[in-house]
Amino acid sequence: MPPLGTQPPGLNKLKRLKPDRLLVAKRHNHDTSLHSGEMITTQIQDKSSPHLTLKIVDWKKIAYTDGSCIHHDHQQIIRAGVYIPDTNKIHHVNPNGSNITNTVHRAELAGIAAAVTHDYFLIATDSENSMRQIRKQISTQNYTPTTSTTTF
Repeated sequence: MPPLGTQPPGLNKLKRLKPDRLLVAKRHNHDTSLHSGEMITTQIQDKSSPHLTLKIVDWKKIAYTDGSCIHHDHQQIIRAGVYIPDTNKIHHVNPNGSNITNTVHRAELAGIAAAVTHDYFLIATDSENSMRQIRKQISTQNYTPTTSTTTF
């Protein structure tokens, strides 16, 4: 335990990055009496680090999945989606949950299932629960390959 008044180790990586350049963004100004179509220029500070590198070179080939859950009029509504940057395709998924199966976990798994259904096998998800459920299903199936001596 660090002494009182000192910062715990590891928190210095959360420091704000110094701006390395300024970006220019153009946007419509709805607050003034500019003519329609006129733009104003706003300077935005770029907080990214110039030392960042891609961990996955072909990241556009990955199918990104996510599930969501919202509450509306005392109802829980779940949906999921799959996005593929390479083709700019978006697949909307209705997980068809009801009562106790109407959960965000079902939505997350439905998004992954939709990616596999559309023949995408490089899949990124933020759902640790989904990954655990998939691993559990794979490990409980008594899989024995017919052409190899390796068993899982």
